[in-house]
Amino acid sequence: MYMDVKNFNKGYLVAKEFSNGAKFAVDFIKNNHDKLITLAKHIDFPITHPPDDKEREEYY
Repeated sequence: MYMDVKNFNKGYLVAKEFSNGAKFAVDFIKNNHDKLITLAKHIDFPITHPPDDKEREEYY
């Protein structure tokens, strides 16, 4: 995996689940690039289903 982190100071890594390596990667990026990456489960975002009518109106 490759992450281009030079143009922002913080972001999310979104996945169904995370291996132990994900925490290591977050710490490495923070310590070596001074960037804050937050691990977030995909169920925390409305990306697991097609958008409903309200979401289409608001975001598309």
